[in-house]
Amino acid sequence: MAQGRAMVDPVPSPCRNVCRVSADGALCEGGGRTLDEIGRWAAASERERRAIVAAAAARLSQVRPGR
Repeated sequence: MAQGRAMVDPVPSPCRNVCRVSADGALCEGGGRTLDEIGRWAAASERERRAIVAAAAARLSQVRPGR
């Protein structure tokens, strides 16, 4: 571990193995990510991944209130 830097757990993928895209083609029905976000995930920094996960959760909460 680098001195002065805390170790951070890697951001887990929001993938839920529900491989369906919404009827409008806008997002994955399982994890709530857009197709662009899915494509960028592997190369994304941890900061970018946290932003993607937050955006996906917000989208899913609008589509699935109460979950």
